[in-house]
Amino acid sequence: MKLKIKKNKITKSHVASLFIQLFYFLYFIRMIIGTSSIYGITTYVLMSLIGIGSFAYVVTTQKFHSKTKIIVFFFAFYLFGLVSSVYTSNYRVQDYLIIVQYFGIALLLFRYGTKFSINKFFFMFYVLYFGANMLAGIHPDNVFIGFSRNNIPVTLLIQSVLLYVSMFENKKQIKIYPALTVLLFSIWTIGRSGIFTSLLMLILIILYIQFESEKKNLKIIYLSFLILIVYSVISVFFYEELIEPALARLFRLGITDSHRRSIVVEYLNQCKISFYALFFGVNINQNLLFSVYGYNLHNSYLRLHAYHGLLGFIMIFIFSFRSISKFFIHKYFLFFILSVILLIRGVTDIVAFHGPFDPLLYYFIFKSFNIQPKLTKKTLKGVNNNVTSN
Repeated sequence: MKLKIKKNKITKSHVASLFIQLFYFLYFIRMIIGTSSIYGITTYVLMSLIGIGSFAYVVTTQKFHSKTKIIVFFFAFYLFGLVSSVYTSNYRVQDYLIIVQYFGIALLLFRYGTKFSINKFFFMFYVLYFGANMLAGIHPDNVFIGFSRNNIPVTLLIQSVLLYVSMFENKKQIKIYPALTVLLFSIWTIGRSGIFTSLLMLILIILYIQFESEKKNLKIIYLSFLILIVYSVISVFFYEELIEPALARLFRLGITDSHRRSIVVEYLNQCKISFYALFFGVNINQNLLFSVYGYNLHNSYLRLHAYHGLLGFIMIFIFSFRSISKFFIHKYFLFFILSVILLIRGVTDIVAFHGPFDPLLYYFIFKSFNIQPKLTKKTLKGVNNNVTSN
């Protein structure tokens, strides 16, 4: 009797997953080498080619459900950005391209899905890289050139979301180690918003695993024991390097940030002063307070309004709320958790609109387009009766 061995074929999903990870890897390289060098510019060009090429390929050659909705969504959002840019002059040349890039990556993820093995490999790569820096005693501020240390947990959060999506799509058992890893590195970088969101994600993922598990009591004991071990190891070996600085910074600065609060107050005041600023967005580059902070609004939603105006802001708000509502109502709890975490993280940093979270947020919006009400026994009985009667 001959044994039939199935060979693993390279599918379009494999290729799409590689392009998605290559896009984020190039983003990671830019943070390491800096954006102003010739190598930084080259990596940006490659990112543009991947993102825009993916957008053109999927839109022009692929047929899939909700394609029309997605195209209308894109062009409406892009149009609001163009109109806003004329009034505010906030856009650089690359800002007109970056929207297409991020939509292209979102379309790859939506159209072809993502492979678990590829995402796990890249997740472990980033963990090992940042772990080596931590063990070598390199300060988080010195890991990247021209980028905040907050980009360390942001990078790992993106990778953990991709990994969780691939676990779900490939019907793998959902694990806690991605969320736990993000929390550990958030503590290392002592970012308050990073620690809060990663801790929240860990708690929600544990609850999700508990909810989905058939052996609920054993899961509670297992997870509680594992977290206790991890906490004990960190407390004993890394207290002075990780826990103590994070707690000291939290007690010194508090949970809220007065600097970020002053930026929000100033932005809202500008909207009150001028109807045009409210409708089209505030001109960031002609404000003294914003210049003090390097024109970084430290808030993805202020940036969304500044780059796409009131209509773009309302559009994203409605579609984001609609997507998380559908995820919750139709019991896609993992997608609900991941969407909420990304949206919360955007409150304190420029990670979206336009930022590296965009492909993931667009993906979840696109995913919600395809969610249909699940047929219950009652509705199934009604459908069968209609079929019989016909």
